Amino acid sequence: MNYAGLPFQPNEVVLVMLVFQRFVFLEVLAVIALLRVILGVGWTRWPALAALLVALTGSVTVFGPALGFNGPIYAAAARWMVKGGGMAPLMLGSGLMFLSMLSPRRRGKWLDLINLLLAAGLAVLWIATMY
Repeated sequence: MNYAGLPFQPNEVVLVMLVFQRFVFLEVLAVIALLRVILGVGWTRWPALAALLVALTGSVTVFGPALGFNGPIYAAAARWMVKGGGMAPLMLGSGLMFLSMLSPRRRGKWLDLINLLLAAGLAVLWIATMY
């Protein structure tokens, strides 16, 4: 893209990372966590439910201002979502989904592949933004 005339030249990798981190990762994670909660058996539902709560918390902090959410609970959630450069809560949610993958009785093994691709994509983008 040509950004001539702008006072800065945005890096495309950083822009892709921000869009993926804010508008793709959390929403896809919420969907696969919800599916694991619905399809899961036994204890695999609990880590998936925790991952769903993490993903929904992150989504609310992204879309909350547009929906009129504000106040101390929103502020605390927004502060929590920027921990570790915004990567810690995302990896926590993905890690919880990986925890639910440990059961040999789990259903929807394709959900684990989607989670693996999401986490790998985020990690690759994060590393690419450092260089």
